[in-house]
Amino acid sequence: MSVKKLINPHFFKPVYAKVFLLSIMGATIIWGADTLRKEWRLGFLSLWQSGQNLNYVKYSTVTTIEKITHEFVKNNEPGLKQVKLYIPKKNQTALMKDMPTHIKDWQKAYLLYPNNRVRPVKVRHRGDNPLNWAYEKKSWRIKTKKKRLIDGLRTFNLIVSCYACIADDYLTYYLGQLAGILSPYAQLVELWINDKPYGIYLWAEHIDEVFLRKRNLMPVNIYKGEQYNAERLNYIDNFLFGNPYLWKKISRFNQQDQDDYSDLAYFIDMIRDAMTSSKAFDSLQRIATFEDWAKFSAFQTLVRSWHNSPVHNQRLVSDPLRGTIKPVLHDTGTAIPLPKTYVSSVEKYAMPKLDEQSHALLDLYHRSSRFLVKKYGYLYKFIESGTLIKAASHIEDILPNIEKSLTRDPFRNQIAETTHIDSGQLSISAVIGKLKRRAKSFRLWHAALKTILETSPQANWWTTGASMSLVIGGSNPLTNLTLDFDSPAKLGQKFFWDADDDGQISDADIEISHHVDGNRIALDGSWLANKVSVLTSTIPKFYHFKALAVGIIKDVPTQFGILSNFELNLKAVSASNQFTGKRVSLPKNKTAGMSRSKYNEPIFQQKPTPMKDWKGLITIDKDQIIDYPVRILPGAELAIAGRVSLVFRNRVMIEGEKDQPVVIRRQHQDEPWGTVAILGSGASGSRLRNVNISGGSGGKVENIHYSAMLSIRDTQDVIVDSVQLRDNVIYDDMMHVLYSDNIHIRDSLFTNSFSDALDVDISKITIRNSTFDVSGNDAIDFMNSNALVSGTQIRRAGDKGISIGENSKVFVYRSKLTENATGIETKDSSNAWVSNSNFINNKIQFNAYKKNWRYGGGGSLIIDKSILRALRNKITADKKSEILVYDSIVSPPYIGKSKNVTIDVNSSSLSNKVDAKTEFHPEIVSELGNWGLKSDLRRRGVEQ
Repeated sequence: MSVKKLINPHFFKPVYAKVFLLSIMGATIIWGADTLRKEWRLGFLSLWQSGQNLNYVKYSTVTTIEKITHEFVKNNEPGLKQVKLYIPKKNQTALMKDMPTHIKDWQKAYLLYPNNRVRPVKVRHRGDNPLNWAYEKKSWRIKTKKKRLIDGLRTFNLIVSCYACIADDYLTYYLGQLAGILSPYAQLVELWINDKPYGIYLWAEHIDEVFLRKRNLMPVNIYKGEQYNAERLNYIDNFLFGNPYLWKKISRFNQQDQDDYSDLAYFIDMIRDAMTSSKAFDSLQRIATFEDWAKFSAFQTLVRSWHNSPVHNQRLVSDPLRGTIKPVLHDTGTAIPLPKTYVSSVEKYAMPKLDEQSHALLDLYHRSSRFLVKKYGYLYKFIESGTLIKAASHIEDILPNIEKSLTRDPFRNQIAETTHIDSGQLSISAVIGKLKRRAKSFRLWHAALKTILETSPQANWWTTGASMSLVIGGSNPLTNLTLDFDSPAKLGQKFFWDADDDGQISDADIEISHHVDGNRIALDGSWLANKVSVLTSTIPKFYHFKALAVGIIKDVPTQFGILSNFELNLKAVSASNQFTGKRVSLPKNKTAGMSRSKYNEPIFQQKPTPMKDWKGLITIDKDQIIDYPVRILPGAELAIAGRVSLVFRNRVMIEGEKDQPVVIRRQHQDEPWGTVAILGSGASGSRLRNVNISGGSGGKVENIHYSAMLSIRDTQDVIVDSVQLRDNVIYDDMMHVLYSDNIHIRDSLFTNSFSDALDVDISKITIRNSTFDVSGNDAIDFMNSNALVSGTQIRRAGDKGISIGENSKVFVYRSKLTENATGIETKDSSNAWVSNSNFINNKIQFNAYKKNWRYGGGGSLIIDKSILRALRNKITADKKSEILVYDSIVSPPYIGKSKNVTIDVNSSSLSNKVDAKTEFHPEIVSELGNWGLKSDLRRRGVEQ
């Protein structure tokens, strides 16, 4: 058959050709109109929405070709860990309907779990930037069912990388974990949707209450700070650290309402006041501790990124139980420059700047010499521990898997087109090359930071009579300032820092301790140059009516005065690098420096504060915070006014005697006082002996919430010995131990508590030979704690004698629990062990169950060589829990039907006929060893 016969000649008649051309034109117009409508919705429907111009014809053509060609070149070898999602098409369409209106509406989907079973989940898009959801490769947020957690998580994110170096976001989180920064867990994964590959994603833990609990933090407030893209508020100053109501609360402290921002308002007000007030600056340091923020600032320098800006990418944990606010690593990225090549070369980085502008708090803190010394100390630790070197090696280790997964990514050109990156930069070879260069950049940056931190201090000096001027420059602290004299040091010579700059020794000046070695005198202290913010640019046009300053923090030569009571005839002056100890001779010249800024003070070793004695009757009429060590002598009485609290932030030694106890009581019988608190590391080593405490409640001091009459917080090595606590009111706890280690309670009495007698959260504690009688709720309540309860009697608790929850581990030994609503209850992945104890007439002897879905499991309880007696020995355990009674007396016999309760064959209701086994259960043996205890193998209960 000829070609002419195959082709219908009528097709080429003008009318058909016109119809054909008009059809193509119509389809193009419809496609273009729909594209313009989508572009309008994603870029212009919301004010402040960011976005870039896009050639849609080129984008559609290039991405279509890429999806076709990648089918012929993809590698089927396993690469990165695969995440497989199954999302019905109608649900994907629902998310994109009238975008961006519905992008965050949860839709049903399915996820392949690690056990290879497909389970229902919910999905939505993640992020406000259209790059996260406007195109085919999108970012996702996944939420599982409460009963189907993955590695203890319910919510996690799958994030599209918008950078040519696809691993940069991940590597920042990886570095954060190495550096000990509070940060989400992250990994690189390969995403498949409906069995089609979607390429490499960043898998990142969601920041929520679970995030806190997994890091041994109480469920407190988390604030999200975003004044960017769709979340920006209109017609208002958008600086986050100037207005608490620009933030969103994404996790809530259960003692505050969702719309209660008082903790954040207090913090922001304190930043503002601290600009000019030294008292406010001291208070601010207790809220935003140098420990937390200096480490975070050092990390920003380590990764060379200040992307956590005044308007964007801020996440804060506000803990009203500590009174602290700390930063969380979020979307920081890295701006360490990539070298030209990854092959061996002599390429070096120029000296890096250690400090750049970030936001109001850190700009203020960079004026403080104490903050800077701590920051540079952390940075040097990061360098010495090889944090960047480890990350570089990690990149090289995962490169083969990244390369295999890249071959299956059909959307590399989407990233190129939508971010205006040359598509050649996202070829597989180019991406792998960039990752190799990233590894090299970490090694080069490590070397550059090490060089600048080990640079000799920059300073000059001159003398005039009995005074010396010292001018400090550069970034590094100067320490171990050593003066060489023409002759041996004179007896009685003293040195002072001229704090008021008046050129003469006065009361405002601070004496400098020193060490004499022949003709040399070494002065204590560290000295730094001022830091001054220098504007280098403004944030681009999308801020419109108010540009945002962006700049560096510059070192400015700074002059300090040193005074002596003798004339200073100096031959030479030298000093050391703070980190290496390397000494350098300082030149003598009269090049002056600027005056020190308000918070730039020499850092001297603090002398121990002498302990003050309290005795007799002491009336406390208003809240007092005690920052010096205190000894309270036998027989002293503290009469505290209504709602008034007493907080010890230094060591307190309450030294009552048996016949002369220290008494803490109400000043007026009808007015309960607040709390007595032992707070912070400065109070470590405190002792309370022979103290009678009654009539308190709880309270709020310096924005810290106290839920107990006696509070022990954030400290260690505290002994509570022969203390009687009784008759508290209003608040939940009689005594509360939180965030503390090595706390010991012994020979103490807790009676008539309003609710819980003793609440222990996230702590390690021992309770020995004590008595708990008539508790309104639980006698002892453990959360996420490690504890020993030994030789203790617990009677008449309104709820549980001992409540063990939220991943706690508790050993109960030789103790008696009598007439409680429940003897012991364990839940939420907690483990309890009981040995040689008596359980008499508790309505429920033992209970184990799952309560809080965030912990994924129930409770486990092993009872060994104990005695259970009641009208009915009720023992219950749900399907997520287990209880084992081993070699014990159970009288009458247990007749329950719970499948997860086991009474072993060695247990009996007839104690006189069945001897105890001459061995403990293996887990009891382990606990006895852990706590250094020995027990009689032939004895059941406290007494046979």
